[in-house]
Amino acid sequence: MKQFNDHQDIAFAQSAKLVLLLAVAIIGTVLLSSLAATYVVAVYLYSQGLEPHQCWPVLEGAYGFFCVIFGSIVSIGTIYKLMQLKEGGAVIALGLGGRLAEPESSKEERQLTNIVEEMAIASGVHCPDVYILSNDEGINAFAAGYHKNEAVIGVTQGAIQKLTRDQLQGVVAHEYSHILNGDMAINLRMVGWLHGILCITLFAKWMIRKGQQILCCRHRRGAIGLAFGIILLGMAVWLVGFIGAAFALLIKSATNRQREYLADAFAVQFTRHPLALANAFKRLGGHASGSRVRSAAAFEASHFFLSDACGSQWTGLLASHPPLAQRIARLDPSWDGMPVYEEVDMESREIDQALGMQVAPVGADASEFDEQVSDLEHDSYRQEILGELPEEITQIVALPQGAELIVAAVWLNELGDTTSDRAGNGSRLNETQVANTAPMQQLLAQFSAAQRLALIDLALDVLPSQPMENSALPLLEELKPNSHYFDWMLRAAVQRIRGEQEMPSALYAKIEKVGKAAEYALSYFCHAGNSDSMAGFAFQRGIATLGLEHAEFLGAEQMDWEQFEASVELLSQLAPVPKRNLLLAMAATIAADNEVAEDEAYLLRSLCLRLGFAPTRLLVGQSVAPCVC
Repeated sequence: MKQFNDHQDIAFAQSAKLVLLLAVAIIGTVLLSSLAATYVVAVYLYSQGLEPHQCWPVLEGAYGFFCVIFGSIVSIGTIYKLMQLKEGGAVIALGLGGRLAEPESSKEERQLTNIVEEMAIASGVHCPDVYILSNDEGINAFAAGYHKNEAVIGVTQGAIQKLTRDQLQGVVAHEYSHILNGDMAINLRMVGWLHGILCITLFAKWMIRKGQQILCCRHRRGAIGLAFGIILLGMAVWLVGFIGAAFALLIKSATNRQREYLADAFAVQFTRHPLALANAFKRLGGHASGSRVRSAAAFEASHFFLSDACGSQWTGLLASHPPLAQRIARLDPSWDGMPVYEEVDMESREIDQALGMQVAPVGADASEFDEQVSDLEHDSYRQEILGELPEEITQIVALPQGAELIVAAVWLNELGDTTSDRAGNGSRLNETQVANTAPMQQLLAQFSAAQRLALIDLALDVLPSQPMENSALPLLEELKPNSHYFDWMLRAAVQRIRGEQEMPSALYAKIEKVGKAAEYALSYFCHAGNSDSMAGFAFQRGIATLGLEHAEFLGAEQMDWEQFEASVELLSQLAPVPKRNLLLAMAATIAADNEVAEDEAYLLRSLCLRLGFAPTRLLVGQSVAPCVC
C-alpha cells in the first residue's frame, strides 16, 4: 500500500506535467489557428495566379499577423475571464447560496466550526470563514478564493447532518489541502485560459457570420469571392480552435482530478486517520441526494467542490473529479465496494400520511392532537371491525395457542383448503390441531375480509413470544408457492417472526437504476386492486409520487406472477430511502379510488415485509383520501 506522502508526490508530478501540457495546448492552438488562416490566404493567392516566390513574403507576413491577432484574442479573453473570477471567496460562497455559519444556532454548526479551527492548527493555514449551503441536502464541500488569507470553506447542510465528526473532519481537511496547495488559484487560472481559447472559436464564428452577411449583398461587385474567402477562413480557424479547446478542457479536467487525489492524500496527513475521508466518501456514495448542489452557479464552480456538484454531467476524460470508487480504494484498499446507505425506519404513519389520513404528531398524545378525533381514523375503523367480532374470538386470539390456531384456520380458509384434507395427506397437524382448527375455519368463513385481517394482525403480535418448533405454522413448508396474495403476505410475516428473512445487500442507490422492475411492480400492483380503466389512473398517481420519468403503464395481459416476484426481488436490493419511496408510491395508487381493496391490503403488507419494513395495518374496505401536500 502506498503511503499518503507517496500519493502526494505522484499527484504533484502529474499536476506539473498537465499544467505544462495545457500551456503547450494554448500555444499550439494559436500557432495552428494562424497556420490554418495563412493556408486559406495561400489558396486565395494561388487562385489569383501568383507564383510561389511571390507568395512567400506575403504568407510570412500573414502568418505573423495572425499569430499576433489570435495571441491577442486568447490573452484578452483570458484576462477578461480572470477579472470576472477575481472575487473574494466570500462572494463565491454567497453566489452558491451560502450563509455564514452560526456556531450558537445549532450543535451541528458549532461542531463544524470547531473542526475547521482544529484543521487550521493541523495544516498551519489561517482559519477561514465557514459558510453553510443550507438548502442543499447533498453531501459536499468546497474551498474558494484566490489567496489563503481570503479563502473560505463551505459545507452543505447534508454533510453536517449525515456525516459523523470523524468523516466531517476528513472532508474539511481535504478542503484545507486545496487552500494550502494553491489549487483554487490554479483552477481559476485554468478556467481563464480555457475561456481564452474558446474566444478563438467565438472570433471564427463571427467571421463566418460576417461572410454570410457579405454573401447576401450580391449587388456589390466582387463580394462573392470575398465572402467565400472569409467564410473558409472562419471555418478553418473554428475547427482548429475547437480542437484546441477540447484538448485544453481534457487537460484541465485531468489536472483537477490529480489535485483531488492530492487533496485526499493531504487530508490523511492532517487528520492521521485514513478512513475518515474514505468513510465520508462511502456515506456520500449511498446518500439519496448524492453530492448535488442546487445553485445555478454550481456548474461554473464545480471544480471547487469535494465531489461532482452537477449530477455527473461529464464522465470519463471530461469528469472534473475522479470516480468515487477509485478515491475510496486509494484510502481504504480493504474496501468491499459497497457504499454506506442511509438507514430508514419507516413507520406505518408515513403510509397513513400518504393516504391522506389524520395522523397525530410524533411524541404527541392523541387527546392533545384534537379532542374531536382523539382516536386516529384507522384505529377507529379497526375498533369498529373488531367490535363486531364475538368476544370469545378476541379472547382466544390473545392466547398463544389460540393465536396459532386462528392463523392456521384463516390461512386454510383463504386458500379454500380443509384440515381434513391436510390430515389425510400426511400433514404435520396433529389430531388435536385438526379437531380445533376445523370448527374455527367454519366460524371464520362467516367473517368479512377486514375482520379476518384484523384477527391476523392480533395473532401475529402474540406469536413472536412462542417457540416456533411446536407451532401449527409448519404448514408453511407444506404449501407450495403460488400467487395467492394472502398466502404471500402470511409467508413473509411468519418468516419475519422466525428470523428467516434475509435482506440482500443494497446495490442500487437510486430507483432509476431498476426503473423497469419498479415499472412492472407498480403496474402489477395497480391491476391487482383496480379495474382496467382505474388501474392506469392509479399508476400515474404512483409514478408522480415516485418521480420516475418516461415510465410506461403495462397492460393486464403482460402481468405474470413470476415476473412480479422477480421484480420485487430486484427492488429489494435498493437502498433504504428509494425502498421507502416505492412503498409510498404504492400507497398513492391505493388512494386513487379512495378505498383499500382486499388484494391491495395483502400486497402492500407483503411488499413492506419483503423490502424490510414493518407492515402497514391498513384493513380491507378502509376509506382513504389522496394526500394533498
